[in-house]
Amino acid sequence: MESQNNKDKYFRNPSQDNEPGENFNSILGTGIRQLIRGKNQDAVDSLYRAMSLNENDVRVHINLGIAFTRLGEFDKAATILKQGITVEKHPDLFTNLGSVYEKKGMFSEAFDCFNKSIAIKEDSESYMNIVRLLFTLERYDDSIKILTRIIEIEPTNITAYNNLGGVLINQKRHDEAITILSKATEQEEHPFTYEKLAIAHSRKGNYEESIGFYQKALELKHPYPKQLNEEIKRLKKL
Repeated sequence: MESQNNKDKYFRNPSQDNEPGENFNSILGTGIRQLIRGKNQDAVDSLYRAMSLNENDVRVHINLGIAFTRLGEFDKAATILKQGITVEKHPDLFTNLGSVYEKKGMFSEAFDCFNKSIAIKEDSESYMNIVRLLFTLERYDDSIKILTRIIEIEPTNITAYNNLGGVLINQKRHDEAITILSKATEQEEHPFTYEKLAIAHSRKGNYEESIGFYQKALELKHPYPKQLNEEIKRLKKL
């Protein structure tokens, strides 16, 4: 499954908020910058210092959860995020806790958290977390429903189109895949879209069309040109 180029949310710039005490903001900002630079243990130390000054600011819990997750300390991440939820039911807390549960293989708990995040704030990123989990569990029909919903709320989300096309191909629903992927090309010319169009046409026996779509994907600088060129050579022999 293709992923959106999601990055961790370093929740809000501290300088944008009026918090009790400049020192708290300064330490919180240091912790966030350390996270951005990949200095996760240093970030933990800074964020705990910030928490000692204000334990009711969920930005600390969100970013501590990110740091512990990166360090592979999932139980600590879960504990911190749950503490944050008692302060404020913020969607990022539920989303990050769901990701922790997913990493631990606790899929039912992960679903519950992702759904709670969506209940607070419906957006494509939150839905994509559920889609990723559904893919893992091979629940493709449910994936189709969620991806369709993502496109409804965000019609230009090319990743959702491509993933939906991929699932439909997986389910041998090639005509439907071609329809949705063709719509995707109206939003953006993306190499993965044309690759999937090529695959769908190939599965239907439309080899000339398939070759044309592979060539279009190559024109758009597909990251795996060798693989596509090999598939073009194979199709030309058929």
